[in-house]
Parts: sequence; C-alpha cells; structure tokens
Amino acid sequence: MTTIDLAKSRPAPAIWFKRAFGGGLFLLTLATLVTHEAYVLRPNDPLLIHLAPMKWWLIPHILGGTIAFLVAPLQFSTTIRRANPALHRWLGRLYVVSVIISSILSVWIVLRFELPANWAVMGTMGGLWLLTTVFAWLAIRSRDIRQHQLWIGRSFGLTFTFVLTRIIPDFVLPHMDYVGVTALYWGFIVASLVLPDIILNGRALLPWRSRTR
Repeated sequence: MTTIDLAKSRPAPAIWFKRAFGGGLFLLTLATLVTHEAYVLRPNDPLLIHLAPMKWWLIPHILGGTIAFLVAPLQFSTTIRRANPALHRWLGRLYVVSVIISSILSVWIVLRFELPANWAVMGTMGGLWLLTTVFAWLAIRSRDIRQHQLWIGRSFGLTFTFVLTRIIPDFVLPHMDYVGVTALYWGFIVASLVLPDIILNGRALLPWRSRTR
C-alpha cells in the first residue's frame, strides 16, 4: 500500500499563503511598534506621561504580549509541528505562560488605571484572551486536537488584535473617533471568536458537500 505524505501533497499555493500570512503579521507588528508605540522614545510625550503611574505593571504585560506575538506565528508552521514536535510543544507552553501573565495584567491595568468607559471592551478582550488560551491548553492536555485547534485559533485572533486595532486607526481610518474605535475593538473580538470555527468547520456548513459516512 502506498503511504501519502500529507505535508508533501499539500498544494504549493497553500504553503505560500501561510508564509505570506505569517510574514504579513510580522510586518504589521513591526510597523505598529515603530509607529504607534514610538512614544516610549519621547520622554515628554503626553501618552507616556499618562502611562507613567502604571509602568511597573505595563513592563511585564508588554513583555508577555511581545513573546506571545513572536511565538504565535511559529505555531502555525506545519514544518515545525511535524519535524520537531517537542519544539512545537515547548513553544506552546511558552505562549500559554506569556498570555496568562499578560492577559491577567491587562485586566488589572484596565480596572485600576483606565476610565470606566473602557472597562467593558478592554476588560472583555483581556478576559477572553485568558480564557481562550487556558481552554486551548486544557483541550490539548485532554488530547482533543480539534478543540485545541479551535480555542488556540481564538486565542491567536485575540493576540493579533493588538496589531490590527492600532494599524487600522493609524493608517486605514486615521479620523476614526472614540465610538468608532470602540466598535472596531468589539468587531475584532467577535471575529476572533467566530472565524476560527468557520475556518475549521466551514465545510460542514456547505449545502452541497458530500454526505458520506
């Protein structure tokens, strides 16, 4: 019987799409750090002054978030997962620990230092970031690969909202007001929860799919 290597039989466009997607996320993250977060290099910047009281909470929060951003694209790599599963697992553990630290601190920072008007959207994002990541970890501990993929996809989506919610108001819609930015945050929260399910299970929704046992 001939054994088919799924990695080798994968269509080339799919491989290049994943690489382009990962490279795009990296470039977006870099652009965000260079533009939106450049205030850290300006001592008299009003935003830096606003953040000064919470700086000791922000440092581990930002460190954990940065590690999560760097590790998440690597977890999409089929090559790493197949060729070095131990590395994939250790990177996954690093991602989970980083997100747990960063998400808990994000909720604390929001409740302690932000205006009450921001509590709902920012607190929800931080709380869901924590829950989806913990659920993904529990699923893989139970050897439930499908549920793990679903929950880690939601976690990754919430991770990358950090980039998208800064890039879009800065470059795509620079005149967006507070209401628009808040709606944008809610939109990305919903998309992060729904899109992974559509990507993994979307074929089951097609009315013309083959119904075979």
